[in-house]
Amino acid sequence: MARKIARDRIKEGWRALSRPPARTLSRRVGRALLKPWWVVVDITDRCMLRCPTCAKWQTGLHTGELSKDEWKWVIASLQAWLGQYHLSFTGGEPLLREDLPELISFAHSLGLSTNLMTNGHLIDEATARDLAAAGLSTVSLSLNGLTPAIHDRSRGETGSHSKVTAALQHFLQMPSHPLISLSVVATGENLSELPALLSWASEMGIDGVGLQPLLAKGAFQAHGGKLMDYDGLQVIGSALWPGDAAEIDRVFQELVSLKRQAYPLLNSETHLAAMKDYFCNPTAKPAFSCPSGLDNLLLDPYGRARICNLLEPLGDVRQTQPASLWKSAQVKAQRHAIAHCTLPCRLLACNSETSSTEYMRAVFRRMKRVVT
Repeated sequence: MARKIARDRIKEGWRALSRPPARTLSRRVGRALLKPWWVVVDITDRCMLRCPTCAKWQTGLHTGELSKDEWKWVIASLQAWLGQYHLSFTGGEPLLREDLPELISFAHSLGLSTNLMTNGHLIDEATARDLAAAGLSTVSLSLNGLTPAIHDRSRGETGSHSKVTAALQHFLQMPSHPLISLSVVATGENLSELPALLSWASEMGIDGVGLQPLLAKGAFQAHGGKLMDYDGLQVIGSALWPGDAAEIDRVFQELVSLKRQAYPLLNSETHLAAMKDYFCNPTAKPAFSCPSGLDNLLLDPYGRARICNLLEPLGDVRQTQPASLWKSAQVKAQRHAIAHCTLPCRLLACNSETSSTEYMRAVFRRMKRVVT
């Protein structure tokens, strides 16, 4: 069993290693040169938390989520078109879907690598064990601060910090667990402790830390109704906005220094520089274009495909072949709009390029994880 896990994880790493050059070339020519490699499934819009940085919980609950069998059909249909792709489950809180471990296991049986993005509240020892047994490749836990009060305020619930750190321990205590990363929203409240959080993550044996900049909560909204307007400036001047230019400069210099010392920071130096510029001059156009729609496909809880969550859906993947949607006139028009978009949501970590060095480190972590 351990040898099979080792083979699977090494294959995932080598497949990922081939992606950065192709994505870079796609960016430069402004065309999707490949089929999607990365499929993100917002499996539910439901969430138990009330984060001030997210709008999903403010827009009400929505019915009509795809059933377990429908999702299995979609996942298999995509595999028939794409071959080996990376499948990321997010939400809302995806573990509110009790059938999620079974869906992860099904994807794993097709040879797919899988990621789970979670707030950690529903992960006890048994759930962590079930997710690992299902073949989950990577789990990304949302943690917005070393200080419990800072994280709890970012989640709208007292005690949230203890729940996510407990979930982290459940995974770390397993002899063979998925790769573990942290997703951190950088705000004015937690900015000063980001270097310490990165150091702590390294000491804990966490595989990666991805920083996300504070954005307008309209960038994170439910899919059930008309898309909300997204005002990228509405967070400026709020209590969460980092307003001290000297402190911004100090923190990002220290983060770059730690990255150069091989601390597990997933953001590239280019991305860190862009985040720093955004916090210092939020109205300026980001230095790099948004890659959304070049090698990714987004699916909402109701089976509708998008290349950007802020744009209208391309169609229902149960009714129209995804390959047809990927080549449609509508998607070409949306890629053109994305290429000229000035919104700062392109600074999300999922839109940044990860270097080949980071991918190589991931390969070696996978090898080491199984043999120790």
